[in-house]
Amino acid sequence: MVDRRDEQPLGYSNGWAFLGNALTSPRQAFERAQNVSYWWPACGVTAVYVLLGYLAGNFTTAPVLVGVPLFTGLFLLVELLVTAVARAVCGGHGAEVGPAASKVALVTFTINIPGSALEVAIGADAVLVAVVLGISWVVSAGYLTVLFSAAFEAGLGRAFGGVLVGHLAFIVLGIGVVGCLGFLATA
Repeated sequence: MVDRRDEQPLGYSNGWAFLGNALTSPRQAFERAQNVSYWWPACGVTAVYVLLGYLAGNFTTAPVLVGVPLFTGLFLLVELLVTAVARAVCGGHGAEVGPAASKVALVTFTINIPGSALEVAIGADAVLVAVVLGISWVVSAGYLTVLFSAAFEAGLGRAFGGVLVGHLAFIVLGIGVVGCLGFLATA
């Protein structure tokens, strides 16, 4: 008979506890919560990010009451697709795509919120906003490299390749969605 009283429980009690630990010690947090999903906190953080985008004037295709839930769902779906692409690049074994994608959205949008808030406060044309958003993308890429390495049991090099290919997929999907919306707006 195996005594399991000393083993750590799987995951964290909630997504906010995970997020706090992920920002301070990412490798341990990602390994501990490998197959645990945190979709509700990810949805909340993504909605705040989208709302800041509306306040900054980045989204004008739909009213706020319709657009925030619509773009929140769209962003989460894109994160799921990007994580699936990164999983294919990383190879290895480990976590499923869904739980990893919830953590990707939670961490990525949390890191990018300060830059978006600064954009709302001083305007998108400020050089400081571009610098802060650029730094947040680099920090986010570092966190995602560690997340993919821990979640998919891959080396840091393969995980970084997954991040690069995933971001490329994100850019291609973004251009495609914006192009489709632009076409529908003119039709």
